Amino acid sequence: MGPISSSPFQAEPAEGKEGWLFRFERLAAERLSLPAALTVPFTGAGMVLVAGINPTTRFWLWASIVLYLGTLVYLVARQRPGVIRLLRGDRSAGRLQQLRLASVGVLAVILAIGAMMMAKPGQN
Repeated sequence: MGPISSSPFQAEPAEGKEGWLFRFERLAAERLSLPAALTVPFTGAGMVLVAGINPTTRFWLWASIVLYLGTLVYLVARQRPGVIRLLRGDRSAGRLQQLRLASVGVLAVILAIGAMMMAKPGQN
């Protein structure tokens, strides 16, 4: 089995040689991901305010917001540092397993939020 790559698109770069895609991945993870992640709640809050919706009166929206904020905190506090360590060279089997399992959990939460947004449970 060959070296473990941090990217599904390319092999691990040789020592001292990083391709443009690998450099872009590092830039995105280290510098762009946090500002991008923190702008989304503001745009969502803006849409709720402009539409005049009270989230506390709609269970599906309130629950989705709570799930989203919890997931955002987890991604910023736990997942992002793990991905950055992975891109910097810590490719231990434990780290990869932890990131994979966490990604499945995040996907499950995203699917739950999407299902609530489509079904709108508790709406009159």
